[in-house]
Amino acid sequence: HNPQGLCRAIGYTRPTAGRHLMVAEPVDENYVRHKREVLQQLHNEAAAAAKSNGWVPTVAKDANCHICHCRRPVGISFPCPCIGHFYCERHLQDRFGLSIEDALSSTSPCPICALECTCN
Repeated sequence: HNPQGLCRAIGYTRPTAGRHLMVAEPVDENYVRHKREVLQQLHNEAAAAAKSNGWVPTVAKDANCHICHCRRPVGISFPCPCIGHFYCERHLQDRFGLSIEDALSSTSPCPICALECTCN
């Protein structure tokens, strides 16, 4: 878990403790730009791998959700070769605003492989 890296990636400044006051540390714009480029490249590579291998989202039963780590009766396995990349129905809706039917017709790459997952 790296909250400082995440803050820099989305452009926030990190408070630095001073002797008597808090001062905002400047954000390195080159770091922010590079991080966005890397995430975009990962997204593109995950999408290309899914397309070239014919991977599609599938309904999975009795699997552990990536977010809540609980075994759920039904959810979605994203288009990738990784067995654990499963979201339960609740977290599919909460994190992506998708129903199972919507997720099955989605052309998006696996959010875990593309480092787009909002898990901590």
